[in-house]
Amino acid sequence: EFKGGHASVEHDVVGIAYSITTSRTSVYFWFHSTVRLDVANQSLLALLQHVRESHVQTVIRLPGVDKSYCECIHDSKSAAHWNRENGYELHVLDAAVPVKATALGASWNVDGETFEMDSANSSDAASILSLASVGYDPAYILELLKHPIFSQLMRVVRLTSTKRAVSWSLVHSDFSIGLLGTVPEYRRKGLVGLALSSTVEAYRATGMTNDNARFGVQPHCFVHWSNTASQQLMASLGFKPVPNKTFHWMRLHAPTRVPKLYVLREYSAQDYDDDARAVDAAHDPVVGIGFSFISDNQHERFGLHFWLRSTISPSTATQSLSLFLRHATAGMDPHMVGLRAVEHNHYVAIQDIVNRVLWKDTNGCGLYLLDAATPVTSVALGATWQVDGDTFEMDSALPSDAPAILSLSSIEYDEDYIYSLLKHPVFSKFLRVVRVAATKQPVSWALVHNDFSLGLVGTDPAYRRKGLVRLAFGSTIEAYRDAIRVADVDWFGLQQYCFVFSDNVASQRLMASMGFHQVHDKIFHWMGVLV
Repeated sequence: EFKGGHASVEHDVVGIAYSITTSRTSVYFWFHSTVRLDVANQSLLALLQHVRESHVQTVIRLPGVDKSYCECIHDSKSAAHWNRENGYELHVLDAAVPVKATALGASWNVDGETFEMDSANSSDAASILSLASVGYDPAYILELLKHPIFSQLMRVVRLTSTKRAVSWSLVHSDFSIGLLGTVPEYRRKGLVGLALSSTVEAYRATGMTNDNARFGVQPHCFVHWSNTASQQLMASLGFKPVPNKTFHWMRLHAPTRVPKLYVLREYSAQDYDDDARAVDAAHDPVVGIGFSFISDNQHERFGLHFWLRSTISPSTATQSLSLFLRHATAGMDPHMVGLRAVEHNHYVAIQDIVNRVLWKDTNGCGLYLLDAATPVTSVALGATWQVDGDTFEMDSALPSDAPAILSLSSIEYDEDYIYSLLKHPVFSKFLRVVRVAATKQPVSWALVHNDFSLGLVGTDPAYRRKGLVRLAFGSTIEAYRDAIRVADVDWFGLQQYCFVFSDNVASQRLMASMGFHQVHDKIFHWMGVLV
């Protein structure tokens, strides 16, 4: 770790790195260009081991990693996850290349409409997220828009009459330019080029100030290898790709803190397999059960789930939960713990138990169950049918369907999470997609989450009101039931179920039409806390 001063043996220095820890730990690193690859690889593995020993997060993220380093990390059996085919190009703008920037507050006319250049602010977050091709955490975007440095670099083109943001250019927390976007009806007007140029000018101005020295950092961005539109935009402004290099995003799963099962008692909590400590069941009765898990959705957070007996008093429940949270997180530095499907009365109590509530859903979700005897209408895999002159077919969901699924999700799921479901040896067998037979385009789907809850039900707007989602959902349910019937393992009476937000009337109606019934007087919440 660098703590100021000079390195003790300067000729041994081969690179520099830094880590950022919020709800996840991200590590950025650079090696001197003269360092041999075998030396760099050895140093990199030592770096990752050091970071793992000093951080409690379950996952380490490595953004923008050269493919050669990805191969080394993968070969080291570091539980690395990355997509070899999903590479990005690095585009860099030389300091000598001029850009034509539009000043803040300046206005101009295009096709009879007046636009103006402005700084981005937190009210623009929803628009930016709606057009992002990557499922960013809304908290991350809001953090950028409020940041004392990054917020100064971001530019938005607004429609002067309404102040609506119609095009924008942002800067990520690693100083790479990204999140370029334009509202569809305002494309082909040159707006995004103006926003990007103005961001570049602000970037350069900030880098030249003495009190914000950037160590020679240049405007740069990562562009997906298949994104020809962005590649052309970068080239038009003078950005050049680094030749013969592709960059990837990796995540490393730490072997620490494996999932555990816990016994919740009135006056204590213990690991389920803890035989060393005898417990007087008469004086410290069992009141519930819990388990820890590593959620690969929403940034791989360490999470807890629990059930308490309905017969215990509220004060006993609060006491038991407090003991459970402390026991399950013992030895961990303070960081976020995710709690899922928390009943409302426990949700209220937890807010008084923990050090801080980092986030929570306020409306909550209803729990919907489908009885095993309730029939559903399903379509066999490969079957085709016609609606309004279009031919559709039923298919299994594939990894290539992930972008379409993410684009219509009302929740900002982590892209890796969706891919993990679509590739999973069990869950992938349940997932059904309706495709346009002629193009194989996915237009409606129903998935199953990694807790076996049904969800991620959606239909492309152009194909709604054709009954497609009912067929996709029914076929997913039938596949789910088939798996239970033929499984070699005991599924413990698992029923088909799903959680639906209290204000999502459309999904509630869909559940009712499929035969699901709501568990009344029960509302469930998701929350992130510091214990």
